[in-house]
Amino acid sequence: MKALAVGLHFLESLPDPQEKGHWESLGGRPAYRLPTDLPGPRAQALLEVFWDRWGATLAAHRPAAVVMASARGDMEAFLQGYETWKAQKRVAPTFSPDTTLGTLATWVAHRVRCEGPAWTVSQTCVSGFYALQCALLWHQLHPTQKVLFGAVETPLVPFFVEAMAALRIYSARTTPPYSLPGTGQNTLALGEAVALGIIGPLPAPFVITHLFTGTALPQPGQAYTAVAQTPLEHLLRQLGTTPPDFILLHAPGTRQGDKTEWEAVQAVWGPLPALSIKGEVGHSLGAAPLVALRWAAYLLKGGPWPARQYEPFWPTEPPSRRREAVVVALGFGGVMGALRIRRA
Repeated sequence: MKALAVGLHFLESLPDPQEKGHWESLGGRPAYRLPTDLPGPRAQALLEVFWDRWGATLAAHRPAAVVMASARGDMEAFLQGYETWKAQKRVAPTFSPDTTLGTLATWVAHRVRCEGPAWTVSQTCVSGFYALQCALLWHQLHPTQKVLFGAVETPLVPFFVEAMAALRIYSARTTPPYSLPGTGQNTLALGEAVALGIIGPLPAPFVITHLFTGTALPQPGQAYTAVAQTPLEHLLRQLGTTPPDFILLHAPGTRQGDKTEWEAVQAVWGPLPALSIKGEVGHSLGAAPLVALRWAAYLLKGGPWPARQYEPFWPTEPPSRRREAVVVALGFGGVMGALRIRRA
């Protein structure tokens, strides 16, 4: 996608930079959960909590289209339905619509009274950026209209935690901090999240200037889950040669992935202030790029720079200037995305 000048009018997330959830143990492994006990499918419960807080603001923007994202959909609802079928040989009539990815977008569209198109995209841990990219493409076709984009991820079920642990990258820590991105250790820990935003014509508090996505082809001897340094460097160079004031890394707490990502950043811009929020709120898969973007916007507005819980191998001192930031997302199969944003 070419250089842009699209306004980011609204973006909020749960967790947010000032109000967070809590860590718990799932089968003896750490996981980050948001504080809600609403009944029903977990993804819709998180969207309900979000709607109670920011729904009126979202609806006031009158978006013409809705694009949602999720890497895994409502894992909890799907597995609960499957367990019910195994035990009782029956399936609830709401099971299929509750676990269909497209329902995430139509549920949001109903809430904001949007009669335009509503669709859900899914592409690993870059899903949130793909939703935003689709929203930007829609806006280019309809430059006077606003578009709602977002992501929701609810992977906190024992089966899926064990599926991630089978990759041998899951955190074995039993005391905080449970995840230690950038320390050369495998300490990935899952989290759940929801994020929704509005893009549209300027003026707006923030301007999205670049968003690029791509697919790194597999290299000999490289795991299919990884992104090699060279293609990531190529992607980052498309964001411009001038270093951003700081960067929100993907860095989910994997020994090789964190290292490769940081080496690519240094090759393009040299060392610069960097953060990974995965140590604070876990890795929320497809929602993670938009949660990180929410943190970037918060810091660009002058929010307090996070205190360091531990010492990663990238510099984390507060930048002297906070005008531009870059956010990176990586996913299974070599999927990658990077965004550049600045204050208006």
